[in-house]
Amino acid sequence: MTQHIKEMIRERVMVLPVTKDYIQSIYKHILKIKNVYSGDMRIMIDRLDDSIIRQDPLRHRRQKNELWVVLNNGIPVTLYRRKEGQPFRQHLNRYHNLEYRLN
Repeated sequence: MTQHIKEMIRERVMVLPVTKDYIQSIYKHILKIKNVYSGDMRIMIDRLDDSIIRQDPLRHRRQKNELWVVLNNGIPVTLYRRKEGQPFRQHLNRYHNLEYRLN
């Protein structure tokens, strides 16, 4: 797991009122994804509840309820949150979108 992924989990997930078990499940899920998928893709790993995201200290993220991991050649490179239904930015169009949720 790269340092960048760890930083993104700290910055974008651990600021929310989630349990340590939830954080551990994200780490495990990303490691599992790494072993299952190859290529360039974005994978949505969870959809956070509105009551949780509204408590984000950064106002601009209070509507971003989806948690995504980006893989380059099967290697997790970053993690981000986005608002459900929001169009993807054009520079990310080379990635295939998948949903591989924690449950």
